[in-house]
Amino acid sequence: MHAPVHDRLVAPFCSADRPDRRIGRTVLRIPVADSTNAMLIELGRAGAVDGTVLVADEQVAGRGKGERSWFSSRDESLCVSLLLRRAPGRDLSKATLLAAVALHEAVTRLGVPAAIKWPNDILIGDRKVCGILAEAAATADGDVDFVVVGFGLNVAIVAETFPPELRGIATSLAAATGRTFDCAAVLDACLDSFSTWVAVLEDRGFAPIADAWRRGTSTLGRRVVVSDSAVPLAGTAVALADDGALVLRDAAGHEHLVHSGDISHARPPIAVATASR
Repeated sequence: MHAPVHDRLVAPFCSADRPDRRIGRTVLRIPVADSTNAMLIELGRAGAVDGTVLVADEQVAGRGKGERSWFSSRDESLCVSLLLRRAPGRDLSKATLLAAVALHEAVTRLGVPAAIKWPNDILIGDRKVCGILAEAAATADGDVDFVVVGFGLNVAIVAETFPPELRGIATSLAAATGRTFDCAAVLDACLDSFSTWVAVLEDRGFAPIADAWRRGTSTLGRRVVVSDSAVPLAGTAVALADDGALVLRDAAGHEHLVHSGDISHARPPIAVATASR
């Protein structure tokens, strides 16, 4: 059995002495984690403050959407979770899209051309460089107590390190650009971006985040297939609704709101309007 999380924490991973930073004033580091989300939920229930960040040097049972496993490589990936306690951040769907916007901004500011795939994958070309999973922790009454947002960002993994089944669909910042990246510096950039966008959500609401998502996505205009819906659904992604749902227009011209699910991009984008719904 593992020791309690508090007993396994080590020194901060990056510059945590940033009182101006909304997310990451407290940065905790753990050598090995099964899941940073699960561990930060444990810390949250023990009283961890809003904006706390947990970083694992190595994650051995990382999870993505639908309980799928997430591949990472020690010292070449960021395995990070952050805790949101304040009311706006406790909306799970909004926290998910906020994370996509924040990480897309951080990656592009590092000079890497990236795009958001609905709802919250970060792609370089058509290959995934970052996955995001937001989870809510409930009170005894069933209300949302806080939200934990976890992300796995491939920083320095070389193409040959990926398992064979991922080599055609996954990439890293280094593999995509041929450049060298420092994980701590990349994490600082991510936390700065999260801090900015959490403040936007609290001060101005969700609309600016939705607008930034629309500007950063490669999903709008694509033919997409919703692969895990109860009824198979395919069509063109034409808009992001104000609540974060994807607006899909089928071959008959009917529009559908997709609030959750896994999509695949079927072909290159066509021009569509990006107005809100």
